Formats: sequence, structure tokens, C-alpha cells
Amino acid sequence: FMLDVSASQNIGTIGNAKLDQAKEICGTLAISAMREASQVGLYCFSDQKELFLKPQNSMKHGYQLITKLFSLEPKSQLTNLQSAILITLEILKKKSVVFLISDFIDQNYEHNLRALARKHDLIVIHLFDNYETALPSLGIIPAQEQETNKVVWVNTSAPSFKKQLKLTFEANRIMLEQICKENKANYVAINTAEDFISKLIKLFKTRKNN
Repeated sequence: FMLDVSASQNIGTIGNAKLDQAKEICGTLAISAMREASQVGLYCFSDQKELFLKPQNSMKHGYQLITKLFSLEPKSQLTNLQSAILITLEILKKKSVVFLISDFIDQNYEHNLRALARKHDLIVIHLFDNYETALPSLGIIPAQEQETNKVVWVNTSAPSFKKQLKLTFEANRIMLEQICKENKANYVAINTAEDFISKLIKLFKTRKNN
């Protein structure tokens, strides 16, 4: 499991931010995999290694993974998907099932993502929140960028702002989905307002039928 724990993952409502859902998804899938006697490892990243647990298949390891995952407090707020993927490619010598869980708010990682998909059985879980696609009309307000702490003033009521917000997200989503399709990787987008269990069930049904 590759889990993005950078500051942009904290977007969302209290207790149900992207990172909250990411941890729940990761924990649920990890325990499920270990019940099937699969070896499970975890790599949490920002723009640096935040937590790494080597793959094992004991339930003791599973509970340790869950405990460390949910108690993790990242040291960095930034993201570097390119570096995280490269490190994963170096770590995993044998073909593995790789779950990459992130909001993919970053740049210049596409080449490494393609390489990861070609070498391993890749499942991309793209998390997003409604605040990233449809902010309410609040007029001109200060907005703080999660990863840089930079404050910018935005007019949330302007049609141009709303349009650009949605276009930016959609362009990123379409690019990710296309990369996955071209490289035979699975892609699923999960909104924090949704029940992720139903999305995961649909994902695994698709994988079983292919």
C-alpha cells in the first residue's frame, strides 16, 4: 500500500477528510488481504518517507500496521509523487499488487506512474472532496494552500472561478484514468461524501471478471 499523507489530503470535513478515508480504505484492504494470507507492506509518503513497514503476513503485523497508520503524524506537508513511486519501484523486486491511494495533486509524476503500472499490478485510488470541485458561493475569501501555507484571495462566487475549479479537477481525473487504461491498471475515483465500500466492491468485481 502506497499512501499519500501530505497536507492536501486534509481537505474535507472534520473526521471525514480525504486522509481519514484513505486510512480507512488502507486499513480495511490490508486486514482483508492478510486474512487471505497475503504479505502486506505499507509506505506512507509526503515529499519524504513518513512510514515504511516491510511486507509480512501475520495478523500481529496487521494490527501493528493499523496502529501505526492511524497514529501517524506526518513531518512534512508537501507532496512528491514522482519520488515516492521511484522509491517503490526500487523496493519491490517481485511483481506485486500495488494500491496507490492519493488525491494526485502534484506534477511530473506521470512517467513514473506508467513505469509502476507496467512493472506491477497497479490499483489507483483517487480521493477527492466536494470542496475541490464545487465550492459554495461565499464571495471573496482568503484561502490557504494546505501544503505551502500561502494565503490567496479568491472570488468563490465568480462563474469563472467555479468553472476553472471544476475543469482543473476533471482534467487531472481524465489524465489519470487514461494512464491507467493505457497501462492496464485499475482506476477508481472516490468522493469523501460517498460510501467507499460499494466502490471497492465494484472494483474487485471488475478485476475478477477481467
